[in-house]
Amino acid sequence: MIFTSREYENDFFESIHIATSLDSINWEVNLNPILIPEFEWEGNEIENWGVIKVGSKYYLNFESAGPNRLLEERNIGIAYSEDLINWEKLSPDPAIKNSVYCASFFSYNNEIYMIVPNLYKFKIYRFTSFEKLSEEDLIGYYEPYDSLLKVILDTPDVITSDIRKEVYPEDELNFVFGTYRDGEWFTTLSKFKNVDEFLNQIKQ
Repeated sequence: MIFTSREYENDFFESIHIATSLDSINWEVNLNPILIPEFEWEGNEIENWGVIKVGSKYYLNFESAGPNRLLEERNIGIAYSEDLINWEKLSPDPAIKNSVYCASFFSYNNEIYMIVPNLYKFKIYRFTSFEKLSEEDLIGYYEPYDSLLKVILDTPDVITSDIRKEVYPEDELNFVFGTYRDGEWFTTLSKFKNVDEFLNQIKQ
């Protein structure tokens, strides 16, 4: 299990850790973090969310609210590993910028799709290489609700059978995400008959 820890007595310092279990009940936490904030854009915190395996490597996205913990400073970086234990950041710079956080991935037709929360909408990226991921890979926006409702979107995930996050043409796309509305958090599950039905709802 990969998770974020916060030190309340150390200016809310956040880092990413790993824990292991043989039965999913009893866990042993490695006190040495696998990723820590290092660069100016990360400020004093980084938080993890989506993980995907591509070939022999695992990729993880992490986000930070920046030095001032402002929404507009929330940016996303990418880290990689070959064993889920030892991680390296792909770049000292964020891959995706400006009010983005807690993204996740799925694979379809040999391409990777990244679902990135951005307040009232999801930004959708399509690419073949994490090493070359940039804003130019943006293909559009998915808005499950009218933006006038001001439903804040968060923590998306596509449910798949394993960590490769692959969805096949004949598969349903089961998309789960968090929403914040009327002062409360909710979890929403959206079902699409296939990936193409989902992609047809993306706006430019």
